[in-house]
Amino acid sequence: MTRFTTLSRFALFSLLALVAGTPALAVDGVAEINQTSVTAAGGFPFAITQPGSYVLTSDLVVPDANTTGLTIQTADVTLDMNGFSIRCSGCAATGTGDGIFADFAFGNVAVRGGSVSGVGNRGVALLGELAMVDDVKITNAGGRGMLLGARALVTRSHVANSGNAGLELGRDSIASEVVSIFNQSGGVRLNEFAIASEVIANENQGTGFFISEGSVVIDSSGTQNSQKGLVTEKAVVVRSAFNTNQSNGADCFDCVMLSNTISANQGWGINSDEKTGYGYNVLQFNATAPAFQAVQLNENACGLFQTCPN
Repeated sequence: MTRFTTLSRFALFSLLALVAGTPALAVDGVAEINQTSVTAAGGFPFAITQPGSYVLTSDLVVPDANTTGLTIQTADVTLDMNGFSIRCSGCAATGTGDGIFADFAFGNVAVRGGSVSGVGNRGVALLGELAMVDDVKITNAGGRGMLLGARALVTRSHVANSGNAGLELGRDSIASEVVSIFNQSGGVRLNEFAIASEVIANENQGTGFFISEGSVVIDSSGTQNSQKGLVTEKAVVVRSAFNTNQSNGADCFDCVMLSNTISANQGWGINSDEKTGYGYNVLQFNATAPAFQAVQLNENACGLFQTCPN
């Protein structure tokens, strides 16, 4: 056998190995990822290293709680989960493996249309700026359900039974039409200047909403949590419900609170200060009668035979 023939065969085998580890292209140019292509590439974690659009064409089943499903190692990626899941079936309750992970350096990553379940650590962790998540369901993650960086957007998504907080977003982010329930360390955590619209943070261990300053909570619910419904400062809270929590309904300092229902909590309905203005709220059947310091911006209802603080 000549040296040329040997080198040619080596080059051919190398090329075949490279092709086997590269996602196949669908008709529209979107790269396909499935269990077969992941196995051909050497197994999990499967790395996305080029910008572009990707689509799952099967479920991805990771072998154990310490193994990550997908790592995104470039900016400008769109992943369509196409109704499929990334899951760890029968794995240990906690570990170090994420469902989908992108580090701080890789922004503008979008994930949509699928589910993540049973992974050892975080369900979806996109740490770079401008992450987008839409129509994703995360259940039974060992750590946080969803962790996104600054200026993120999450819509129409569901997080449940996480071993840590259900949803955490960086500053200047928006959460809309999101459900975060039955999590072990609070429902929703938003950093500065965030917006929560139509977000449900109910029946969590810990506090329903923990919101940093400059944020807005509107048309949302923090109910039946083991601690407080809402903790925030320098925020605007409108048309929301914080009921039947095992501590205060809402701790809101230097806030504006309008048209909320805060009832049947085991502590105060509102715990606030003299910098807080409130109006059109209903506060009734809370275990501790209203005694907080706040300014009435308009009439509030504070239960039978009780006067709202002003």
